[in-house]
Amino acid sequence: MKPLRSLSLHAGLLVLSGVAAAFAWSKDKTPRSAQETNVTVWNARPSDVSRIVHETKGKKVDLEARDEKKGERWYYGKVEYTSPPGAISQPAAKSTVFASVGPATKVVEAFAPFKALRALGKVPDSRAAEFGFDKKDTSVTLTISGKERKLFIGSIAPGSGDTYALDPATSEGYVLKSDPLRDLEGGESRLLEREQHVFKDSDMTSAKITAGGKSRVIVRGGPEGKKFWADPSDKEKNDETLGNWMQKVDHLRVTEFAAKPPEGRTVLVRIDFDGASGNLGYFELSKAPSTDSSAQKGDYWIATEHTHLPGKIPATTGEQVEQDLVSILK
Repeated sequence: MKPLRSLSLHAGLLVLSGVAAAFAWSKDKTPRSAQETNVTVWNARPSDVSRIVHETKGKKVDLEARDEKKGERWYYGKVEYTSPPGAISQPAAKSTVFASVGPATKVVEAFAPFKALRALGKVPDSRAAEFGFDKKDTSVTLTISGKERKLFIGSIAPGSGDTYALDPATSEGYVLKSDPLRDLEGGESRLLEREQHVFKDSDMTSAKITAGGKSRVIVRGGPEGKKFWADPSDKEKNDETLGNWMQKVDHLRVTEFAAKPPEGRTVLVRIDFDGASGNLGYFELSKAPSTDSSAQKGDYWIATEHTHLPGKIPATTGEQVEQDLVSILK
């Protein structure tokens, strides 16, 4: 029995040694034990962020905060496209600009305060490739209260869809949500402001339409939840022609922005919206000669208190609003 007992003892010790070795190996594979959720990398308020820059191969997205004396904070966006290093051809760099309020604010709030999903601990250079930190060709730089904070963006964390990030100032690695990074990488296609206003339909009580030297005041009538546009002379009569035209105006959406108003533009119509507390905002539709020689009808542009920059809209929708003006301002 003693030989058997001795054999069992040695077998047990062998198993324990194997477990201990495996534990030591796995522990070494991770910089340190992952800290689950709410890992605060830095504390900041969204209002402290004045700029966010996302850089990757061939593309740079720059969001600069703009504060209006009266009104909301918005972001002036700029996207610069260049050929990636080592490309055979090097075409001239091109850039686009855009305005963003809601989408950009969402991105800023994801980084101020910045709370990572997990902390990886210090990542040595010898382990950088495991997390996609070896190339360092993608980064996000935030200017917070005048100080820059930078993160190098690594690869996607296996099985989660989240992203690895590295703070070069501390060599600390983190796992963060990919959503704000996708928005930044998408540039104007994801960050461009598409809403005309932030006030609700129910906030409006009246509006003044001005075009071609004529003007008309219209009011909101009907019960709550079923409001319609009407003439002040008969507030309880739904003016369907007016309502349909105002709906067409409301559905206009910007496809691209310009840094300044186009040359040779003519304002076709302006609408000033009022609520119980006073002026809510405005809408302006203008027309300018097209920069595309194949476009015979010209380009249509809109401007509102929320879009901040001149925004180009599809010519077909702009033309419909212009043509229907005759029936609105008789």
